[in-house]
Amino acid sequence: MKLKKFSLSLVLISIFAFSYAYYIDENGKKVTVNRNQANIIDDIEIKEGEALSQKQIINIVNDSGSGIEEL
Repeated sequence: MKLKKFSLSLVLISIFAFSYAYYIDENGKKVTVNRNQANIIDDIEIKEGEALSQKQIINIVNDSGSGIEEL
């Protein structure tokens, strides 16, 4: 029984991991950052050798077409 619960939990976590990478907060709006956008941000940070600012991340997310929801 525990193995079934663990397996189900693992499957659900995997599904949720593919649906979005994380959320950012932009002026009271919740912005979903999907896996592709997170990869773009990571690639830029690796190329530049430093972390991007919140403003730069928001610009990348908005340019790559993320939906913005009101909180």
